[in-house]
Amino acid sequence: MLKAVQIRYDSEIYQNLEYASLAGFKEVSIGFGDNVDFFNSDYEPELEKLAMCLSDNKLRCVQTHLPCYHLHVPQEEIHENFENAIKNALIASSFLGAKWSAFHPRSDVSGGYDRTSAYRKNYEMLSGYLETSEKCGCGIAVENMPLYPDSYPEWRFFGGGYEEILELCDELGSEKAGICWDFGHAHTAGIDQKYALRKIGKRLKITHVHDNYKNGDHHVLPLTGDEMWGCIKWDEIMPVMKDTNYEGPLTLELIFPPIGMRKSFMMQCFDCTSELCRLSDM
Repeated sequence: MLKAVQIRYDSEIYQNLEYASLAGFKEVSIGFGDNVDFFNSDYEPELEKLAMCLSDNKLRCVQTHLPCYHLHVPQEEIHENFENAIKNALIASSFLGAKWSAFHPRSDVSGGYDRTSAYRKNYEMLSGYLETSEKCGCGIAVENMPLYPDSYPEWRFFGGGYEEILELCDELGSEKAGICWDFGHAHTAGIDQKYALRKIGKRLKITHVHDNYKNGDHHVLPLTGDEMWGCIKWDEIMPVMKDTNYEGPLTLELIFPPIGMRKSFMMQCFDCTSELCRLSDM
């Protein structure tokens, strides 16, 4: 499997890409996050600069993360600038060489969780985005969402269960529709990840790898915690990745420390992905 780390597109991206390369990474993900204004402006020159930086550091962009509405923005709210940004981000992702981009499904959070309504609206929304995907070549990987059973039991987001994104992916029926598995999100939801990954099978295109204490979406480095704290049992999950013949990237999606600690932290990230790959071969 490929070892990758997600680098957020912000003022520190070029320094972070250099540190990723120095640490040993050959592949990265670019997280576009909430950069909506960027994709509603003349972004092409900056995109070319980013592509040059990747080349100079001998890095390959293997996936991205599409701009995403905040989880608590009701699904019925559609903002033209956001919609434009998502489609332009797909085109930009393809330009950078990424084959897949992660997408946060949306939920009807204002009137209480409604799976049927959320499912149909996500289907309609993704069908429109896929028209862009099929033209530019970058697929959309629907991501499983977190749940907060201990701290915020009233929060329920579409995609918190793997079954609904699996069903959605199949109904979309496009080669450009797949799944992004977020291990940390699945952990908050109490999902049997070994079973879920086997059910998802070949639909799995990319990953978000991070850990938490099961009571929040902490995005901490895997393998630094302990089972007694509620952390993920990576030694049990990783062999399933080999069993399902997953060949895509293991992509860390973490909260980074201050810039002065970033170089050494990136080295720790590389060691971590190396250990996860070793566990998958056991």
